[in-house]
Amino acid sequence: GVGGAGVSHHGTGSVGVDAAKELGLDLSRCGIKAVGAASLRFPACLQRLRLNLQKCEVGPEGAKALELPVALLRLDLDLSNCLIGPIGVAALRLPPGLVELELNLFRCAIGDKGAAALALPPGVEVLKLVVACCAITKTGIGSLRWPVRLRELDLDLTMCQVGLEGAKSLVAALPSSLEVLRVALSGTGVISDAVESIQSLAQRRLPSLRDCRFECA
Repeated sequence: GVGGAGVSHHGTGSVGVDAAKELGLDLSRCGIKAVGAASLRFPACLQRLRLNLQKCEVGPEGAKALELPVALLRLDLDLSNCLIGPIGVAALRLPPGLVELELNLFRCAIGDKGAAALALPPGVEVLKLVVACCAITKTGIGSLRWPVRLRELDLDLTMCQVGLEGAKSLVAALPSSLEVLRVALSGTGVISDAVESIQSLAQRRLPSLRDCRFECA
């Protein structure tokens, strides 16, 4: 594996110095820790980045130290199984100009405090957010702050105990600009019989909604 020391200014860390505008980098299961995440460097002009740090032990300090290019418009960031926790989520600096964001926090133990602390850039229009198995309850789901221009949302809440009230509070907090909504609710305490009522609530409240799917299976 690359490990913490392998990602440095003089090695793997100096990524894409040829001023490319699009980059995909898979460092999953490489044993990268906080010091390795802090050493990653990307071209300042980068506009699209796919960065996979799945099962790397970056922890909250690594999340805090991760420097992403400010010019990014599209970001796919996989931090699943990185255990960054609520402190790491609060410290995560997402580029302010993002238009499309895919953020995977599966099994990151962020909890309700992390959900409340997650700062999504205000200009994001297309968002895929995975917080499955993150110990989020109805309190946390109600405290998520959504980008005001959001048009498409794909949200995975699998195994988060939000319950029916949490699902309703989610719908109540979504921006009116939303056109596409997909929510995975398996293992959340929401039974399949309640899905229709949640979808009806979303369609009544969100005037631009043209595609709405809540899935419990």
